[in-house]
Amino acid sequence: MSEAKPNITGHTGEAIGWSTPAHMVNDGPIDCKNSSGSTAGAGSGEFHQYRYHRRREAARMAQMNYEDKMQKELQAFEDRKNEREAKANEKTDKNRSKRQRQKDKQKEKQKEEREKLKEEKQQKRAKLEAEGAKETGEKTEEKKGLEEEKATETEKKETEEKTE
Repeated sequence: MSEAKPNITGHTGEAIGWSTPAHMVNDGPIDCKNSSGSTAGAGSGEFHQYRYHRRREAARMAQMNYEDKMQKELQAFEDRKNEREAKANEKTDKNRSKRQRQKDKQKEKQKEEREKLKEEKQQKRAKLEAEGAKETGEKTEEKKGLEEEKATETEKKETEEKTE
């Protein structure tokens, strides 16, 4: 029957094993002024002091490695994120320019149609004047048609201005 390890974390959030007490993990600098090895001839308390410093140093190194790993992962994530954003912006700009070209093309086409209608009206007017249409109190059928076309043209212009 195996014992389950408790879920113990230090103040930085890193999981701490059985051999590393929580109070030994810290971010501050460690000055080890009075260290000694576990050699023969050392006092009975020296081994415990050596083991304490060794564990503390191992915990510090593990914390440094963990922070370095997290920093690299974060940097890699930021790089991927920036790359995705750049691709998305590039695609958006491309689509925006395509829509603008289509709008410009349609405006040019509408402008040509208006000019064509204008020319046709001028030709009709010139034809009427050439035939010598007489002006009386009543309007001739051709003039009524021209006025109706003019009214529809102004309505088209107003709707175009509203949409722009």
